[in-house]
Amino acid sequence: MACFRFKLWWIAQRMGDKGGDVPRETQFLLVESKAADAGGEDDASYYVVFLPLVEGAFRGSLQGGAGDALELCVESGDAETRAASFERALFAGAAESDPFAAVAGAVAAARSCLRTFRLRTEKRLPGIVDCFGWCTWDAFYRDVTQDGVQAGLRSLVAGGAPPKFVIIDDGWQSVATDDDDATAADGSVLLLQQQRDAVPEISPGVAENDPGMAETDWITHAYLAAAGVDGRQELPGQRRRRLHEPQHRLPLLTAVVWASEDFLPRDPVSHAIHVASTAYNSVFLGEFMLPDWDMFHSLHPAAEYHGSARAISGGPIYVSDAPGKHNFELLKKIVLPDGSVLRASLPARPTKDCLFTDPARDGVSLLKIWNMNKFTGVLGVYNCQGAAWSFAEKKIMFHQTAGSTEALTCAVKASDVHLISRAATDVPEWNGDCAVYRHASGEFVILPNGAALPISLKVLEQDILTVSPIKDLAPGIRFAPFGLIDMFNGGAAVEGLIYHLLDGANLLGNDDSTSSSEAVGLVCMEVRGCGRFGAYSSVSPRKCMLGSAQVEFSYESSSGLVILQLKGMPKERVHRIVVEL
Repeated sequence: MACFRFKLWWIAQRMGDKGGDVPRETQFLLVESKAADAGGEDDASYYVVFLPLVEGAFRGSLQGGAGDALELCVESGDAETRAASFERALFAGAAESDPFAAVAGAVAAARSCLRTFRLRTEKRLPGIVDCFGWCTWDAFYRDVTQDGVQAGLRSLVAGGAPPKFVIIDDGWQSVATDDDDATAADGSVLLLQQQRDAVPEISPGVAENDPGMAETDWITHAYLAAAGVDGRQELPGQRRRRLHEPQHRLPLLTAVVWASEDFLPRDPVSHAIHVASTAYNSVFLGEFMLPDWDMFHSLHPAAEYHGSARAISGGPIYVSDAPGKHNFELLKKIVLPDGSVLRASLPARPTKDCLFTDPARDGVSLLKIWNMNKFTGVLGVYNCQGAAWSFAEKKIMFHQTAGSTEALTCAVKASDVHLISRAATDVPEWNGDCAVYRHASGEFVILPNGAALPISLKVLEQDILTVSPIKDLAPGIRFAPFGLIDMFNGGAAVEGLIYHLLDGANLLGNDDSTSSSEAVGLVCMEVRGCGRFGAYSSVSPRKCMLGSAQVEFSYESSSGLVILQLKGMPKERVHRIVVEL
């Protein structure tokens, strides 16, 4: 799986099985290898990570070569800056069984060796990542006004989805090119046409992948030139450095990275590939920074597709709706009334069995994306078929496959959430069984360890599943919380979970029924937000307490689904719920 620079600023994924399949300008390469006698067993796989690096004035990238060779391309962007040898232009690391550990280990080892960057886990995230936001770009494009911004904020607040941060994008000042003969009052020229030889050369790999960038006119205004900005940055020793580095080559302290090309509401070819590319890019970028999956429109044919992906991404969530053009039913699946969001704890990434499939091109694969909360996991399943980057046409294009016209089916396992065991409160004793709540249908199933659930989706359809490890309190007494079941990542609402076994557990009969009226156990939970709270219980609760008050609940004996209503936001940070079993 290669992440390559298909445009000047953006990277996307490409899958293959030989060196010649690696595109030019590949920034990250993950390879799966199996022993000759492995027989397809997962535990016989090992994973190799290739990280091309920056060395001095040079930067590396990977590409396929003649005879399916894998080549390292090292370039400075300046014909006068040359070198005959390199010592640290590529890092390679390997690990058995776990591809995510292989990537994390390789990046951590490179960080320890180079000491030129910090890991995502070492950086402090800005507070806005836990809040809902609004961006002006797709609302106004370059016609940004104070009245328009205020109208957009008022309409979101009135609908119950108050943004807590605002991105005022391009358009707040003029970006139009001045006339060539424009002069200031003192007669000085306001516009400087940048000389071609003062700009770093476009990388040959970028020129091949995105030929249009070779035609870019680089322009610098006089006030920038007066400040010493002339289209290049001089480093010690007068070594020229690119100003147009790809988005992942950012300063040491940057904690959030834009992980995909723009959300393009008017371009129907862009929507499925946007979700797929951002998920695969996050395998790489998520080790350095928290990936930002970009804005979306809540009132759009693909709104639920995009919105659900943002909700489980682990990154910031914000829309670019025009004032008054909102789908509040959708937004309330993402945003709490106080403007906060239920953010997952990691960068979302494709599941292990999807890392080397091509869910945008192969016509048979669905994309599964996993993430973690404190006491639950979350899975998103997406049909991304039908559009991908064309190496012939140099743009994203529709292509016809069976998967772009018919429903595709995949198998979902609880273990697809790669770190699901961390959500169990009793890891040594947990047997791997999970309760799985399907957001699309409102149904849930019990998945024993290793069991699979089939899911079928058409193009631009998705399903979100909350995966909750089942706690066996006593024989016949089982429990698993789902969280706020009307929200995409409702499992993140569960911030505290403690199980207590009571004396009644000692009175269970051989048929797993209690021989007295005593309680068997207590489930104590701290829950953030409001709305319908759901959980699985193998027996009907004796009672449910919300704080010091007993509250009503519903129980479906046929399924074991418990639901109680949290009617408002908690007075403190969380609701304190106790379920007596």
